[in-house]
Amino acid sequence: MAVIRKDMNNNPNIEKDLFSGDITIDWEYVANRIPPRYGFSFEDAIVTGANNTNFSKLIFSPVYRDRKHLLKIRLQDKFFKPKKGDSITFLFENNEFLIFIIDQKPIEIMNHENWGKILETLILISENQLAKFSKIPFKSWKFKSNNNEIIFKDGVAVDQFRPLFNLQKSITSLFSDYLKIIRNENIKFKPRESLKEAFETCYVYLMKDNSNGIFKIGISNKPEYREKTLQSEKPTIEMVHTKRYPTRKTAEVMEKVLHEVYANKRVRGEWFELDHDDIADLIVTLT
Repeated sequence: MAVIRKDMNNNPNIEKDLFSGDITIDWEYVANRIPPRYGFSFEDAIVTGANNTNFSKLIFSPVYRDRKHLLKIRLQDKFFKPKKGDSITFLFENNEFLIFIIDQKPIEIMNHENWGKILETLILISENQLAKFSKIPFKSWKFKSNNNEIIFKDGVAVDQFRPLFNLQKSITSLFSDYLKIIRNENIKFKPRESLKEAFETCYVYLMKDNSNGIFKIGISNKPEYREKTLQSEKPTIEMVHTKRYPTRKTAEVMEKVLHEVYANKRVRGEWFELDHDDIADLIVTLT
């Protein structure tokens, strides 16, 4: 049974399974973009344009399916050509950022008359990441694949049909409402260790060499074993933080992205000279 509320700028569509009691949360519309006024097909998500000559759009919203909190992302195939292993980075006004790796093959959900094929992917999102979207003003996003990079550079969205709310307000409002719904429905966040995947897991880790203050960004299937191996060579090395990914390929992509972000601070190989703010940002990214 669908529960639709009309008292919010972002109107949720809450489905409750009569037999299992499982809940699905999606959106009827967001930012007061009420269908079928324009028949735009994307009233249920935030739409941002890269603000360049190709008019590429990133479409996203938080949803709850199969007892998982997910970031639903839709992309135009003709501009993005999204594939497993590509990354989408969101940058906030305080210069913190969140990186999401596409860890499954995007599927075609429609062939829009103006935008062409639209592909969709679902990516796990944590409570901390949801909170960041709900509290910190949005600044930019970047899509990156091996040979393609698209960047959003404007903080206010206006399309050719009608003005939208200030984009920052729309994003913080949508994610705040999602968290309110989660609390109202008494949906709990699972601890990271309970999010088991049906694939070989791999970790991105951050280690510190206390003898010289430099940090290592690497990957390992067994980070605790990797830590002991390095400590046998140099006892001053210790683990700072880790994050598990469902496949080694996904972890490799994240590692590569982080190496690129901190390339100007590289000392050698996977070792970097990072300051306090860098470490704080990395811990948030790897949470």
